Amino acid sequence: MTVTGARSRSAGTVRGALVGLALAGALACPVRPARAQGVTVGALRPGARVRVLGPNLAQPIVGRLTALANDTLAVLPEGAASPTRISLEDPIEVQVSQGEHSHLWPWVWKGVVVGSIVGFVAGTLIANHESLTGSGITHDMVIGTGIGAGAGAVTGGVIGAVLPSERWKTVYLSYRKTAGRSGSLQVGLRLPL
Repeated sequence: MTVTGARSRSAGTVRGALVGLALAGALACPVRPARAQGVTVGALRPGARVRVLGPNLAQPIVGRLTALANDTLAVLPEGAASPTRISLEDPIEVQVSQGEHSHLWPWVWKGVVVGSIVGFVAGTLIANHESLTGSGITHDMVIGTGIGAGAGAVTGGVIGAVLPSERWKTVYLSYRKTAGRSGSLQVGLRLPL
């Protein structure tokens, strides 16, 4: 009878652990409402804050767009006195700033998930260490999960609040040189969904 009781108690602990991990995994999945996204090509005007990336550039150029011609792009880098001219024949990627973005809520949810998992495991270990049975194990797991989720949410919220970052949208420029002409410039926008 002792062996059967020990098996059912350990099976209950394993089942509880699996349910807790499934719940934590479900909380980790981002659920966001569908919304229209878009940046008009008009955002690529002189004065727009841009970032230019490319294999021929030593480092990304971040600054204000000063001119956009058929074959060149001129950007005034932050802290520079004169603009940098970049040929559109070079493979480059131009990104337009969408402003700063707070990471508060994503970090709160990450903190809740991590804190819940740590609290659940800690509660389970404490219950097993104290040789509790039945509702004692469940009680410690629930308390540990709750405390861990709360502590994780606060920690994640603080991290997300102090780590804002700038959001960028890529604007695709295609340059075509035609015979006898200096070239033409097409401007398009591709948005990740």
